[in-house]
Amino acid sequence: MWWEIKLNSKKLRQIIDEELRMLNEGYLLHDLRAVTLGRAYMYLGEYEKGKEYILKCIEEEIKFEKKVMEEYGYESEQVAMCKVRIGKHMRWIGEIEKMEEKFKEAIEIFNKVYEEGKREKLKLVLYPWGSSDFYKLWATAEFYLGNYEKAVEIEKLMEGRHGILPRGFAESILKRDVEGIKTLIKRLVELIKDEKRPLHSNVYNHDPWHWYEEGKKLIGLPSIFDVYDKREPMFECNRE
Repeated sequence: MWWEIKLNSKKLRQIIDEELRMLNEGYLLHDLRAVTLGRAYMYLGEYEKGKEYILKCIEEEIKFEKKVMEEYGYESEQVAMCKVRIGKHMRWIGEIEKMEEKFKEAIEIFNKVYEEGKREKLKLVLYPWGSSDFYKLWATAEFYLGNYEKAVEIEKLMEGRHGILPRGFAESILKRDVEGIKTLIKRLVELIKDEKRPLHSNVYNHDPWHWYEEGKKLIGLPSIFDVYDKREPMFECNRE
């Protein structure tokens, strides 16, 4: 099928074995290692084992968030971005209420930082393409709270500079354009396949595997998000 990325179970097992070997040799279970293990187990169908490592990833990210808070203060762009990254991991294991709470907290900070940037004429506002993670993650938080117009508005600040997500999905939802969502999924499939993107690829910002699964969930195609999120899809599509 056009939306499928067929993962080799033997290669997934090799990824897991290599990461576990490194842990046994004393390497740290940092967030990228944990998310790699979590996603690999989930794609093997070992969902509870995958959830265990995603939760460990969240634990590591929360520890990092606290360190960032101590260094930059709570109302900082760094803390806001941490919160969105944590929320995205929560999405993989169906912790929707906790995810939304993280995004609400992040949006409050994003707005304050942006308004201060306008007043002080900071680079963050004057040259938004130089702070793509800030805008991408802000738009992500707005997207997941159903603020699709705001998600589009935020990413338009970087017009022609960075990526299609989540703005592309938000625009398609507003237009009720299922074909538009299918087109975005196809582009993500091509990107992941052609560039052989690993499971943790760009997990801090663009995260193609995350949006690939989200796109499928939106239109009722089989998605890894279905495991822990039993909500009905937003749209239905012809699978041909």
